[in-house]
Amino acid sequence: MNNFIHIENKGIKEFKHLNEWPEKQFDYEIRQKHLTPYVTKRIDEYLEEDKDFFTKQFDKECYYLIKLSECEKYKNDYIDEEIDRYYNHVPDSAKIVNITQELEYRVAIKQCLKHTSPEVEREIKKIKNSNKVLSPYQELEQRVMLINKHNRNTDFWYENMDKDLQYGKTEIEKRLSLLSDDLRQETINELDRMKKERTNIKNSDIMKHILFMEICDGLDMDFESYKYHLLKHSSPYIENEINRLKEKGQLKKPSEELKMRIHLEQFEIKDEEAKKQEVDIDIFKEKSLHGLKEINILKRELNKVGKGFCLAKWNQVSLLLQNGMTHSCHHPVPHKIPLEELEENKSALHNTKFKKLQRKMMLEGGRPKECDYCWKVEDANKDAFSDRHMKSAEAWALPDFRKIRDSDWREDTNPPYVEISFSNQCNFACSYCDVKSSSRWQAEIDSQGPYPTSGLFNNTDWLKRADMMPIPYKQFNPYEQAFWKWWPDLYPDLHTLRITGGEPILHKGTFRVLDYIIDNPDINPELEISINSNFCPPDNLFDKFIEKSKYITENDLVWNYSVYTSVESWGDQAEYIRDGLDFNKFWENIDRFLTEVPKASVTIMSTYNALSAPNFHKLIEGVFQLKQKHYNGKRYRHYAILLDVAYLRQPSHQSLRILPTKWIDKMKEDIELMKKYREDKYLHIYGHGHSGFYDFEIEKFRRLIDYAESPLDDVDWLMKNRGDFFNFFNEYDNRRDKDFLSTFPELFDFWENCRRASWSVKVPKI
Repeated sequence: MNNFIHIENKGIKEFKHLNEWPEKQFDYEIRQKHLTPYVTKRIDEYLEEDKDFFTKQFDKECYYLIKLSECEKYKNDYIDEEIDRYYNHVPDSAKIVNITQELEYRVAIKQCLKHTSPEVEREIKKIKNSNKVLSPYQELEQRVMLINKHNRNTDFWYENMDKDLQYGKTEIEKRLSLLSDDLRQETINELDRMKKERTNIKNSDIMKHILFMEICDGLDMDFESYKYHLLKHSSPYIENEINRLKEKGQLKKPSEELKMRIHLEQFEIKDEEAKKQEVDIDIFKEKSLHGLKEINILKRELNKVGKGFCLAKWNQVSLLLQNGMTHSCHHPVPHKIPLEELEENKSALHNTKFKKLQRKMMLEGGRPKECDYCWKVEDANKDAFSDRHMKSAEAWALPDFRKIRDSDWREDTNPPYVEISFSNQCNFACSYCDVKSSSRWQAEIDSQGPYPTSGLFNNTDWLKRADMMPIPYKQFNPYEQAFWKWWPDLYPDLHTLRITGGEPILHKGTFRVLDYIIDNPDINPELEISINSNFCPPDNLFDKFIEKSKYITENDLVWNYSVYTSVESWGDQAEYIRDGLDFNKFWENIDRFLTEVPKASVTIMSTYNALSAPNFHKLIEGVFQLKQKHYNGKRYRHYAILLDVAYLRQPSHQSLRILPTKWIDKMKEDIELMKKYREDKYLHIYGHGHSGFYDFEIEKFRRLIDYAESPLDDVDWLMKNRGDFFNFFNEYDNRRDKDFLSTFPELFDFWENCRRASWSVKVPKI
């Protein structure tokens, strides 16, 4: 019955035009069918707290009438007592937050009552008194385990489930008759699928877990309620795979994570046996790999070639054309592209002689020193997955495994994954940025020198010594010339193209790429393209960018189209951090892009730093509003906009780690705000959950708190960086006509502490 209710109420499809209904029709169709003394009493309770609770949204009353009438079907003294406990007498993280959760809790509590005995009740009471049960789902699983422990009769569980299904059959048939023809058939199909799925797994070892998840699936639950169960299914294998799936956005809610953990656990149990067997899966027929077993097979196949063999060395490249640097993967330090090699070979942007020697070493079983990030991970834990395994499992790498394995290291290759920066031309000079990525920073440092910090922030001497100074964007660039010679050969093989900067919309190279896609629609329609932008270029260029983006997406000339931007706060505080930003224009342009290019998506990459904390909640609210406004069901991805939060590592004097610990409490409040707007809370309104924050968005922000709360043993480091903070931003204000304290009055005490710390900071002479 619970599964049926979930299907029936999915989006409340029958009432999607409710706002257009005459009141009398609404009264007859909905109110009269569901209004009872119990429902009336509950409705009045909501109105006592907020007299406008229902009048603000007509369809909201419909939704609550249906849900409350369902709650009444799962009502007795024990259930009511437990529901009161979950409303008022448990920690905040475990409290019921809405009527949907109450209904699901009532269903689960009723299930609890079917798994009882004197022994079970005694032990459950002890567990509850110790506050180790924070949801009925935890209690249910504990009861099942205790029943099995005392009775040793697992059939008891199955018999009860069968009775429940029989009990609900008549009610389901009655309610199916009330649905429209289309929704009735859709519901019947879904119920048939569930029945078939249940039959297929009934005799498996994980049956009780799957049944438990049938009750939990799709619920609006706090992540904390799942922790007990999640921790039961954990290992290095499982944690590595779960983190990877979260990063890719493939685990959208805790119930999905728990199911995946259970399945991964079964793979891990059988892994040793699988290692002894011949490869029984042709993994190289797959486009990419995600499962633990498959990646383990790939790991063994990579190691047969050599324990340093990595497909990214052939199939991935990052090109920094502004200074002629290249690398494969983001871990190795970029190396210089010799101009003499480019004269002989236009693909030497990727196929440098240095990189070919690294490939040779890999094919011969060696481990290049520049890739030691992965070697350290693998040597620390032989069972761990490094980025060598993960990148080789990607869709842009895996299909070429055999070709690369059997190749001659001297051969040139066209990489399917290309990340390119045409120049450092940029109209911003963000506080934490550098000369390599911003022409404004380059001009400032050339004219005024580095900043007076202990490390001489943005001192370019080392760049000059390493031959890494950017070529001014107005000058001839031989690396860019070589790229366009290579481009016609490169484009047909591309899987992913990402354009970074600088500010890409300022550079003619970005538009040359877009025009090439438009002029050659049949060469590579499977391309994934993403473009970085600060969303504040000149109006004429932004208009041009909108026009071409719209044409490409409306005509499906690529497989996916996305734009990445950055902002770390809200309003004038965001403008202070990102010097050159017009925040109102920035936000209006994001809104305009999502409106006029309805298939594309935007990701805000927020590099959380010491100045983000005061106003970050406003950014969360703003992103949430855009999520709600722009979901349309047409986009290449389901979502319109994502908030991707990472923490700033360098420069360390702007890291959140230097803030007073009181700001950690503010971050925790912001986490709760994101949870308030969790995506699965909007299923009943829109019929989908893409209007709120995904769990992986929340989790990435939550990790910042782990970083902020980790012990800081080096007090000298803290004082030095606080001193550098004051010295930097004091100079920043002087050079750029800004005023820190008027912009960040919340940080007055912190600013004064940093001022005192600056007295002991030694600034090298230039």
